[in-house]
Amino acid sequence: MEKLQQILLLFLAFHFLKAGSQVFDTTGWLSIDCGAEKVQEKQGLEEMNTLRSFHDVLSEEHCYKLPVYKLTLRYIIRAGFFYGNYDGLSRPPTFNLTVEGKMWTTVNTSSMDGSPTREGEAPFISSLEAVPMWVKLFPKLTSSATIHLVTRTNFGGPEVRFTSGLHGDMFNRIWTRGATPPNCREVSTMPADTTLEIENRPPMAAVGDSIEPINPSDP
Repeated sequence: MEKLQQILLLFLAFHFLKAGSQVFDTTGWLSIDCGAEKVQEKQGLEEMNTLRSFHDVLSEEHCYKLPVYKLTLRYIIRAGFFYGNYDGLSRPPTFNLTVEGKMWTTVNTSSMDGSPTREGEAPFISSLEAVPMWVKLFPKLTSSATIHLVTRTNFGGPEVRFTSGLHGDMFNRIWTRGATPPNCREVSTMPADTTLEIENRPPMAAVGDSIEPINPSDP
């Protein structure tokens, strides 16, 4: 008998909450540290330390219903998964992730000992975020379309995340640190206090650094 592939559904129930008009306002941001019993306001999230597992094998679908901010806005949805052999079984699962009934991606987790992923194991989730996007961000994106992230990389500098100051990403995007090849060096592109108006508003912490070849004749 073919094993049933578990499906984790993120069902987003849109309804109106308190409105906010400022670009830097985090009103409407939703961050869930899945599996945590309590998170102190000033503690910050250590979201990969806990998870919520779904052991109901009789159900093929497991849902999160998210009360988000406003019907007319687009959202950045980010889900995090860290197996960590939490159940001591060394059986990392694989399962599908959908949003509003539409296929998003297939999650393939892994185990520290290299155990292969398995279908039919209980799905889990470590963190879940829903962040309303600024209306002028990605202006060419139509209301019926979605963007699937391939990569967002900061070459020449550290990883960039949201901060309340000038140099982080105000839209809660994550820019991972890119590797610097041995024949290249990291350089500063422009002063940190420079302000730019660039499409999709990348943070200065990302565009202010770069890499260049040590030998200009290198490809």
